[in-house]
Amino acid sequence: MKLYHYINGNEIADDATIAQVLENGLQANRGKWTDIDELLPSRPKGIFFWGEDNIKVRTSDLVSLDTSDLDTDKLYAFPAEAAQVADMAICGYELVPAAYDFMAEARAVPFSEFKGQFAAEWIYTSDIPGSVLSKEK
Repeated sequence: MKLYHYINGNEIADDATIAQVLENGLQANRGKWTDIDELLPSRPKGIFFWGEDNIKVRTSDLVSLDTSDLDTDKLYAFPAEAAQVADMAICGYELVPAAYDFMAEARAVPFSEFKGQFAAEWIYTSDIPGSVLSKEK
């Protein structure tokens, strides 16, 4: 399965940053606690990816890899809807109480157990070498 990662998230990465990632790889976030972590306490820390169904039109700073190049014991699916609701809360949208319950109950599923139960964002909990990353065109 092919997974996709936006190098700078919502910010477009420049060519130098892209080249650096392709050379040095991606480092997993292991300790930095963010607002979204408070809303999604069971979401693993790591490097976030999208499947092909979830990538946006923008591909200028998109890198990809194949899951066969990863230790899939370190790869988890997490409900994309929970992450999107958390993003809305961080952006200042007022949420109904049930949305907070939904986020608190969301759980990661190991890659080996994922059977397409939900639309997923993917999280890899270890560093990834640049040698397995490709620049999307």
